[in-house]
Amino acid sequence: AVELTKLSLWIESHSEGLPLTFLDHRFMVGDSLTGPFFEHLLKYPGSQKPMEDLFTVGLQKRFTKALREALKHVRDLEVSVGDSVSDVQAKEAAKARLDQALLPFRIVAAAWAGGVMLGGSRCDDHGYALLTGAVADTGALPPDLGEQTSLMRMITRGLGWEEEASASGLSSDLAWGVSIPALPYELVCPEVFFPDGKSAERHGFDAVLGNPPWDAVRQKSKEFFAAFDFDILAAPTKRERMAIEERVKRDPKVDALHRRYLAEFDAQHAIHDVLYGFQVVEVKDERTGGDPDLAKLFIERDSQLIAPTGLTGCVVPSAFHANEGATGIRRLYLEQMGLRCCYSFENRRKAGRR
Repeated sequence: AVELTKLSLWIESHSEGLPLTFLDHRFMVGDSLTGPFFEHLLKYPGSQKPMEDLFTVGLQKRFTKALREALKHVRDLEVSVGDSVSDVQAKEAAKARLDQALLPFRIVAAAWAGGVMLGGSRCDDHGYALLTGAVADTGALPPDLGEQTSLMRMITRGLGWEEEASASGLSSDLAWGVSIPALPYELVCPEVFFPDGKSAERHGFDAVLGNPPWDAVRQKSKEFFAAFDFDILAAPTKRERMAIEERVKRDPKVDALHRRYLAEFDAQHAIHDVLYGFQVVEVKDERTGGDPDLAKLFIERDSQLIAPTGLTGCVVPSAFHANEGATGIRRLYLEQMGLRCCYSFENRRKAGRR
C-alpha cells in the first residue's frame, strides 16, 4: 500500500525534466496505535514507574542528550526540496544517516512497546533499563544485545515480527519494512516533531485526517473458527457452536493458533490502557467506556499527533456524540482541545431509490 501510494503521487505530480520526488521519509508502514512517544521511554514498561531510581540515576538527562545528537541529521534531510538529481541523492544519504542514528532509539521504543504487550514475567524491566542506559551513553545498541533472550523477545513483539528477531538483522529488516512495528511517530517522523533537531521543542502535524475502522477490539471466536469449519456460521444455538469449536480445537495446530489469537487481544488491551487516558472515565462514580473501540482509539491518537495549533478531522460513528461509552473522548475534544464542529449524517433512505 505504501509503495502504491508513492507511485500514485509520482504519476500525479511528476514534472518533465525533474526527478521523482523523494518520499521515503513521508510514508511508512506501522501499527498506528501501539507506538510510544519519547515521554514513555523513560518509564519501566512493566511497572510504568519513572526510571529515576538508583540504578538509573541521571538516565533521563543522558538519554535526552543522546537523542539530541541523533536529531542533528534532521536538518540535513530538510535542507533542500529535492528538485535535482544531486538533491535527491543528498536526501537519500541524509535519510540513511538519520535512520542509522535513530535506529537504537527505535529499538528502545520497540522493546518498551513489546514489554508492555507481553506484560508480567515476560517483561524484563531490568533488561530494558540496561538497553536504555547503553543507548544513552553510546548512542548505539549494546554489543551483547543478541544474548539478552527476554529483551530480544520484547523487541520482537514490539517490531511485530512473527519469529524472534536477531540483533544483527535489526537494521536491515527495519529498512526493508518486513514487519509492522509499533510506530513511534517522533522517531519515524523526526522532521515533523523536532524540525529544529531539539528534543525539548516538540512540534507535531499541522493536520491529521482519519477514517478509522469502526470495530470493537474484542475476540470474535465464531469468525475465527469459521476459517476452519464454515458450519459454525450456521449453527443455530450456542451449544452447537461450542461443540464445533471444541471439535476444531482438537487439532493442536488450530488450538495453538487460537491461543495466539486470544493473546493478541490481551496484548492490545495492555498497551492501550497505558497509552490512552480518555477511553475509560468515571461518570457519577462509575467507570464507563464500553468495549475498547478502534474508532475511539484513533480519535485520541489523532489528538496526540497534532501540533499545539494543529487541526484534526475524523470520520467517526454517531457514538461519538450519542453514547455514554464515548464520554471520555467527548471530554477530550470539548474540554481539552476545543471542538469546532461535529456534523452528523443520517442515511434515511437505506434501501436507496427505486
